[in-house]
Amino acid sequence: MKILHISGDINGGAFRATERLHNAIKLHTQSKILVRESLDKNSEIIECRVSKFKKNYIRIINSLIGRAQRSSINTPRSINYVGHLKAAIINRYAVDIVSINWIGAGFLSIKELSKINKPVIFTLHDMWGFCGAEHLSAAGNKARWMNEYSAQSRGRSDFGLDVDGWVWKTKKKYWKNRFYIVAPSKWMSECANSSSLMAGWDITTIPNGLDLEVFKPEDRMDARARLSLPLNIPLVLFGAVNGVELHYKGWDLLEPAILALQKKNIQFEVVIFGQKESRKDILPGIKIHWFGEIRDDKVLASIYCAANVMVVPSRQESFCQTASEAQACGCPVVAFNATGLKDVVEHNITGYLAEPFKSTELAAGIEFVLGDKERAKKLSSNARIRAELNWSYEIVAEKYLALCTRILQESKIRANEGEN
Repeated sequence: MKILHISGDINGGAFRATERLHNAIKLHTQSKILVRESLDKNSEIIECRVSKFKKNYIRIINSLIGRAQRSSINTPRSINYVGHLKAAIINRYAVDIVSINWIGAGFLSIKELSKINKPVIFTLHDMWGFCGAEHLSAAGNKARWMNEYSAQSRGRSDFGLDVDGWVWKTKKKYWKNRFYIVAPSKWMSECANSSSLMAGWDITTIPNGLDLEVFKPEDRMDARARLSLPLNIPLVLFGAVNGVELHYKGWDLLEPAILALQKKNIQFEVVIFGQKESRKDILPGIKIHWFGEIRDDKVLASIYCAANVMVVPSRQESFCQTASEAQACGCPVVAFNATGLKDVVEHNITGYLAEPFKSTELAAGIEFVLGDKERAKKLSSNARIRAELNWSYEIVAEKYLALCTRILQESKIRANEGEN
């Protein structure tokens, strides 16, 4: 069996998940990753480079279409009317299955995706697959992705071309041959199955995997000494690429929770990774240790091991790898009881799931972890066990390869029926 994974952006969480899946299954089958550009000279990563002219042309065309819409919903969008990668290139590879992970920002157009002549697995690292142009969108019965992007479902303050609706209709037009869908959480599977585009498609829930030999517990004091962090004060951890600036990552919900704990004279300091120091007015009177973007997983693991609690205040997550990484390192996680995080954190066992989206509840969760040393030790032990039972390379590879085997069997049956 040969699998080709496609992930255009090498900087986001989707690529991290793709690379980990590749590492998990390559011991059992042949696997390669196709990306837009890569700094890694690994022979298992294939580059799809395009000329500067074509790159600018694609960016301008998609951007012009996007600007025709004025939407009250501020979320990342990908138009993908035109793209860098052609299906003909993908079809030339001698592979059995094409694994689509992230094709946004014009990497592979909606139409070209439909021309792939091999079985396709589309992994939903966000909501773009069943939405219009949006990568993130609100849920609920009135959600546009549940109502075929009808004119009635459009926001009252929106005007101009309905680009989100147009992109959704383009997907509906070209994606006649249904893809096999993988969702990393039950919540994402439920969303896809209730969407007006993917309802009734073949949807499988497989979590994102982790290298548990890298993400593993180590002595907290050793980790802190190595990172030049204080040895004798609790550390509250938050991390996401540019997370302080992104609304859906929920920093605006975490900040008042931390300030509320400060007023109760609870002693702690804050560690933030994923960006350099942000604005100066963040958390006045509280010491913050800033780490930039971390590309070395061993360093990242040490940061988790150094912390007493990891807080993930996201409004929406398909899965949330920082939450699984932290638990693998024995760091309890506090998050909201919503979206994909419900699959990752086990309430009162590996961390705390707060009522969405209340800062007071988030504060209660942090205090729950920090307030009792024996309880914190139990949470830490449980967190590692949960990682071993759910996210090891072996477990994830077994589930993914079982799906691939079924897909190839079904493809063979259809081919035989076609011949007859």
